[in-house]
Amino acid sequence: MTLHVQPSAASDAEALTSLVERNLEMPAPARDAAVAALLGAGGAAALDEQCLVCRDTRGTTRGAACLRAVVLARSAVDVEWLVVDPDFDEKHAVVSALLQAASESGKRNVRFLSGRWLRGGLAPHALDAAGMTRRGSIEDFYGPGDDLIVFHLRAENDYPGRLDPASAASLNDAAFAYRDFDLEREFLLACAATHGKRDVERVASWSCGAGRHLRAFATRGIEGVGIEESVSALALARALDAEAFGDEHATTWILSSIDQRVEAPTVDLSFAMLSAIHRAGSLDAVVRHLRAAADLLAPGGVHVIEATHPIDATTQGTTDTAWTERRDEWVVSSRFRILPAEVTAHGLVPTILDVQCRRHDGTRVVGSLHHEELWVVPDERAWREAVERAGRFEVAALLGDFRLDVPWDQPGAWRMMVVLRRTEES
Repeated sequence: MTLHVQPSAASDAEALTSLVERNLEMPAPARDAAVAALLGAGGAAALDEQCLVCRDTRGTTRGAACLRAVVLARSAVDVEWLVVDPDFDEKHAVVSALLQAASESGKRNVRFLSGRWLRGGLAPHALDAAGMTRRGSIEDFYGPGDDLIVFHLRAENDYPGRLDPASAASLNDAAFAYRDFDLEREFLLACAATHGKRDVERVASWSCGAGRHLRAFATRGIEGVGIEESVSALALARALDAEAFGDEHATTWILSSIDQRVEAPTVDLSFAMLSAIHRAGSLDAVVRHLRAAADLLAPGGVHVIEATHPIDATTQGTTDTAWTERRDEWVVSSRFRILPAEVTAHGLVPTILDVQCRRHDGTRVVGSLHHEELWVVPDERAWREAVERAGRFEVAALLGDFRLDVPWDQPGAWRMMVVLRRTEES
């Protein structure tokens, strides 16, 4: 039987409650705690928590898992509760499907500090069979005969999407495909829900690249507008979109730079991710981008800019980062450098991106990308001045992570997430 796993919605409350209540061996306090956790993790703004629901082809709920992000470990997630339909014969398949869904967004460590009832009464071997590894235990932690068992699952860091080593656009896309686009989608939707005044039915991605954020929104039934100045990147976005959805989902693709006004349907939420704004090259161009974004965004909508943290444009910041992605027979090695010591007279910061592709079993480089840019990296004051100059926006928040509760100037903040609200027309 085919199983499908999706994030829960408010309409799943009754089915989730019934799922837990059918586990009659669970003590009442455990059932109450499980229901509270599963329902509480299902909100759109619950960025640190998520409830996954597993259904069969008839739409019957066969299992659920409550997940929580691990503090100070952005690549990790904790399973807090795992509940499976006690009357379903293929329990192992439900567990495997839920764990796979928990680990499928790029490189991710899945941890489960499990006890008998946190597993919904499942025996530990059900997690062994699903591919988890036992990393330790504490005897009788939850009570006599109920050990705390630490399970761990490490997912491979695969590049999701076809890779053409001869294509600069494909290599650039592969270099950043480790990103958790589903998590970022939920963050963007939470920004809109918290700071905006509109339901999100259509979004726009400025400097969209291969369109991965838009495809994440498409899985939620949200229409997209992709704006990109690279012809090859836009062609790749179209191809990947068609490969993923065929004719079922129509994205509007527009060839344009980040600081030019575009003709497209009005959107409820827009964003410029992956530090794309810095390639604008000047504060004047940033202002032009804000004006173009305001033209496209409906009043009450939200525009989010993922920018580099100002500290990283100095010698005190993180200026040299290297990472590796794997895709089938390919190994993609990337290195990104910011050179604050070589800042120009106009305040622009040099950056260098190098990407090399090799076969998994070889050492010869079969594809490479070398890209140098001069970035404009505004600090808080410069951002506020740019917003004031552009007009039609107000600063709703300046965040330091893909979370609503992390200010940009808090210790541990690593990004500058500029959240703007489109003001009403005068």
